[in-house]
This record gives sequence, C-alpha cells and structure tokens, in this order.
Amino acid sequence: MEHTKTRLFQREQNPYKIVPQAIYLYLLGLSLRQTARVLASIGFARSHEATKKWVHRLAGIAAEAISLEKANTVIVDETVVNVGGRQVWFWVAIEPGRRAILALYLSETRNALIAYSLFVELRRRGVKRVITDGARWYSLAARWAKLGHKIVHGGVRSYVERFICTVKDRLRALMSIFPRLASCWILH
Repeated sequence: MEHTKTRLFQREQNPYKIVPQAIYLYLLGLSLRQTARVLASIGFARSHEATKKWVHRLAGIAAEAISLEKANTVIVDETVVNVGGRQVWFWVAIEPGRRAILALYLSETRNALIAYSLFVELRRRGVKRVITDGARWYSLAARWAKLGHKIVHGGVRSYVERFICTVKDRLRALMSIFPRLASCWILH
C-alpha cells in the first residue's frame, strides 16, 4: 500500500488530503469541472485537468493491482442490446469480493460455445469457479472449461445485474444527449 501511495502522490505539490478528496468527489458523480469548483470553494484552486490527471493516475494503479491479483470465483451474466438493428449479447464477468470487472464480451449469439470461450479466458486468469443464473449453456460451458459452476438466483449475482443496469442507463442517457447514436444502439 505504501508503494501505491508513493506512486499516486509522486511529485505532487498539493496537500496530501486534496487528491483523494478530489477523486472521491469525482467518483461520487460530480463532473471534473464541478469537482474543481468544490475544491476552489474550500480554498484549493485546482483545474479540472488536475482532477482528471489524478483520476487517471489512480485508475492506472487500480487496473494494475486488479490484473496482478487472481480471482478464484466470478459471477457471469449476459444481456441483449440492439446494435444497428441487430441483436448483440453483452457478457460480463465480475469478481464479487472486489467487485472488479474481469471480462466484457460481445457476441452475436448466446450459446455454450460462446460461454466456453469466455470461461477459457477466465480460467487463464486463475478463475476456478463461475456463478451464473440457470441458463442451460453455462453448465455445459463450465464443464468443458473445467470450472466449478454454481447456479444462484439473486444474492451475490446482484453485483453483475446492477452493473448491467448501470451500463444500459448510461447508454440511454448518452443517446438522449446524442440522438443520432440512437439509430445505432437501442437497448432492451
């Protein structure tokens, strides 16, 4: 943790507590400019670009830390989106302990072969067990990939369900701002 702290605040000319506060405000949903205004209101005039730099630096450190850790169990689910009038399946694999996204995958079909290719990639990352809903292709794909498989409805699966809902909500908001995108992406 000390190494991460040093890398995050390396060559910083800001008070120690300002950088985490700015990142926290941004992650709460404030824009970069709103975060800069809040910092200015408490006596620390920093540009929105400074906040952007801090967030990106933290994201790089977090991505590195996540990629170094092995996940034993992941939750997998899929949902349909419509891209340019065609159905596409959006697959998500999330590690429940850290709630880290380990894989995102798009496919034109939804079957055991697609699930198998996703599971093989997860196994390469150290995954031993997958948690899914009761869809029939998951059991077969897990067997082929030599992964443990558990069917769960609700509970821990809510992490992936919430993530999928968030992705869809944000894409809908983007489409309301840029309506020409709506002709390409239609979410169910």
